[in-house]
Amino acid sequence: MDAENKIASVVPIRDAAGERLLGALVLIALAPTPASVIFELAPIDGVGLLVLAAVAGLAGAAFGMMAARGLVNRLERLSNATLAWRGGELDVRVSDPSGDELGQFTGRLNHMAEELRALFEMRRDLAIVNERNRLARDLRQRETASLRRECAIGRGARGWSTNLKSLRLISKRPST
Repeated sequence: MDAENKIASVVPIRDAAGERLLGALVLIALAPTPASVIFELAPIDGVGLLVLAAVAGLAGAAFGMMAARGLVNRLERLSNATLAWRGGELDVRVSDPSGDELGQFTGRLNHMAEELRALFEMRRDLAIVNERNRLARDLRQRETASLRRECAIGRGARGWSTNLKSLRLISKRPST
């Protein structure tokens, strides 16, 4: 007898007092498969099979639409954020608490936007410092040229040969 497709059950038979074993009842049956259980519960003929296929198809389509709608909404939020980032709004963040691949990707994009915002802020600060340095250099050059003109006017033709030490002395004198 092939044991892998069978189910066996043994029940002891005892006397009324339950003390003496009189025998055993042995039941051996074929093991049910999922398909055999379904066909036993609802016999399906050609029309029934067609109805079952139609119901399964509609249920699958409805489930697919619901799953796709959620995915499309998440992708739209992500797309809108990337459009805002492209426009320079790097403070925009996308909230996607799911732990799936799209949620992880969203977290990485949010991190990238934060790093870009910090980078642009550093570039702006550096540009401000560079502009201040340029303005200070231009101002020093104008002051130096002005001092040279004062030296030239005050000392005649000899003023053109004024060295840097004398310019420093002139620049330190109190203004009148």
